[in-house]
Amino acid sequence: MAAVLFNKLSRSTNEFAKAAMVELQLEGNSPDQLTNCLVRVLEDLGEEKPKGSNMQLLQRLTELMQQHKVLLLLDNVNHADQLDSLLPSQFSSGSSRVIITSRDEKLPSSEAYLVSATA
Repeated sequence: MAAVLFNKLSRSTNEFAKAAMVELQLEGNSPDQLTNCLVRVLEDLGEEKPKGSNMQLLQRLTELMQQHKVLLLLDNVNHADQLDSLLPSQFSSGSSRVIITSRDEKLPSSEAYLVSATA
């Protein structure tokens, strides 16, 4: 369902200059898992071989989201700690947007829409 939404939003309109969808497979917040996830996001947004500390990678993501109209879809978020680690503190600034999908109804959000999967 997340892939369908992402494809519709990112490809059917020219609204976003850059777009990335990342399915999270983080069980905890280990630095290596976080680094791999940030690198995947940055590569999907067109960065070539991003390197640096997690703080530097997050700073680059913040810059991209402030400089360009970015659509970022984080799929399968398991808990709020993942969001704290992955999202720039100003992710909603400018015209960039982040869509978060999760089965956890307790995740904080500014606007939430409950979507039930159908078989």
